[in-house]
Amino acid sequence: PRTREDSNQALAKTSDVPPPPSGSVPPGFTSPPPPPPTPGDPGALLPKNRSVPLEQWPPPSADAVQNMLSRFPQLDGHCRGSLMNLPPQYALAILWDMDAKGGPEEIRDPQGFVFSATQTLLRLPVPMGGCGGCAEDKALWV
Repeated sequence: PRTREDSNQALAKTSDVPPPPSGSVPPGFTSPPPPPPTPGDPGALLPKNRSVPLEQWPPPSADAVQNMLSRFPQLDGHCRGSLMNLPPQYALAILWDMDAKGGPEEIRDPQGFVFSATQTLLRLPVPMGGCGGCAEDKALWV
């Protein structure tokens, strides 16, 4: 009959196991997670499933909003009109956010998303003088 002492001797101690040859990967080993993004690299923080690359986002203007809307054909006419009636930086911010969340395809109710974001932005307090007396500011905030 085997004794307890015999079975303990059958198990190898970790100190008795030779190290693996260099360059080999132990079984069950998974690769480590990627390193965190380097500070100051905004592209590294963006989701990888954006439909509009970072460098293709224009500075705010009515033409820029119109151009970016062409990249979101899923939005209906009401959404488009709502976005065109916002200050350009607000409209582009909403489209940017939608794109960051995977675009209209990934958002259950894109029209509701635009409506909710528009309402949230319209409730923000206006800084004194708006953006320096823009006609858009006066029309929206009177």
